Amino acid sequence: MDVSNDLVQLNELIGYHRDLSEYDKSLKYCEQALSLIEELNLTGTVDHATTLLNVANAYRAAGLHKESLKAHNDAYQIYKNTLEPNDERIASFYNNLSLLYQEMEQFEITALNLTEGFLESDADTKVTVGEETGATYFYWSPKESV
Repeated sequence: MDVSNDLVQLNELIGYHRDLSEYDKSLKYCEQALSLIEELNLTGTVDHATTLLNVANAYRAAGLHKESLKAHNDAYQIYKNTLEPNDERIASFYNNLSLLYQEMEQFEITALNLTEGFLESDADTKVTVGEETGATYFYWSPKESV
């Protein structure tokens, strides 16, 4: 049995069932993936953080916002300790976290996370929240020089 391949498959199954709105199945695979991380002594590794981010997205899709936020925070702590600051996975983390805050209707925090993701990726962009006719939207513009 190829256990690293098992982890990849479990992560794919989490996303597949999340996308089909089969949250019970997705959450079952989340539990299995996290158990496998422990079994393989991968706690605190980038693979662990990436799995946590996948789990956080499954929780978010299932409406488990508190659990999603905890998984995001755990993933961030690992990424912060293991990746270079401009690694694209950190920008991806902020993008995913912004989706959670958007679903929680915390739009200012959503914009801050999107902006942080751009800053981490060295993109020459900032995100701003705007409101017009009752609708909230985000727009991107060049960062101001300092």
